[in-house]
Amino acid sequence: MVEQMREALKKAESDEDVAGLILKVNSPGGTVTATDIIYHEIVSFRERKGIPVYAVITGIGASGGYFISSAANVVIAHPTAIT
Repeated sequence: MVEQMREALKKAESDEDVAGLILKVNSPGGTVTATDIIYHEIVSFRERKGIPVYAVITGIGASGGYFISSAANVVIAHPTAIT
């Protein structure tokens, strides 16, 4: 999952037409290390690209899912989401 996220962020960073990023989160968590790496990848992406990042929690955003979401500028949770 870490490599998939890195590749997606790299692709978004190189595309000049990308004006914002939406992270769709539906996760009960994950390993502490992987979660921490993804969190910092998102924060670094925000700083380099200078565009807003939104996290949308659709089902479950617990533990690592919520931690990753907190790297976004804005966190939105569906009313029925478990956070």
